[in-house]
Amino acid sequence: MTDDELVSRTDANYFAVWPLYTSLGDGGGEVIQRDGVTLTDSGTPLAQFNNIFVTRPLRDPLAELQSAIALFDKRRRPFLVRIREGLDPAADRACGELGLVDGGVTPGMALADMTKSGTRVEGLTILTARTHEAFSHHVDMIVAAFGVPRAYAELLLTERFLHLPDTELYVAYLDDRPVAASALFVTGRTAGVYEVATLPEVRGRGIGEAMTWHCVRRGAAMGCVAATLQASEMGFRIYERMGFRLVSPYHTYDQP
Repeated sequence: MTDDELVSRTDANYFAVWPLYTSLGDGGGEVIQRDGVTLTDSGTPLAQFNNIFVTRPLRDPLAELQSAIALFDKRRRPFLVRIREGLDPAADRACGELGLVDGGVTPGMALADMTKSGTRVEGLTILTARTHEAFSHHVDMIVAAFGVPRAYAELLLTERFLHLPDTELYVAYLDDRPVAASALFVTGRTAGVYEVATLPEVRGRGIGEAMTWHCVRRGAAMGCVAATLQASEMGFRIYERMGFRLVSPYHTYDQP
């Protein structure tokens, strides 16, 4: 598989999955699709869920980004602009002209060898969330691992996700205690790995890696030919060791 195809698959999955937290959530937000721009207003004051995604080169980057920013300013919500490196340099420049500041890079990574299965952690049981209790445990892990206030987590992660086609949410247990979570979103035979969360007190034992491998194995079983994810700073080296490669660095821009 070529690097260009991996980039395309990573983009397509990323741009398809993030709007789900708005469209399936209870925050009263809105997803707006424009020519080359996708806006996700989650209805919450969490900037990471209020996004302006540039999905292809814009005809008038300055005007189109200004219009998108005005929408969030009118609603008094923080937001991030996300642009893949090299996709539209003019849009990157426009962000600076509009007074936005560099918010860092989110590494988009891809794994082309779906025959890899990784290692398992002894005593760790991974289940697909199908019940209210398991779903609640999944949300518990997101709150504990990422520090998302529970009130907002419950608005963004609803049980509608359990009924979404080609989507599975997972919970891991040690001694019957929930300790980790992850999620699989399949688009176009691409396995998108999301929500990899491990309780702080059990980190360093390979549990997050095991949750990621579980998504890869399930994606392969569902016919996927590649896996993608967006890595945190803490997880980047782990994913790299697993065989994921950086293919799509997403630059983020924030309001000062």
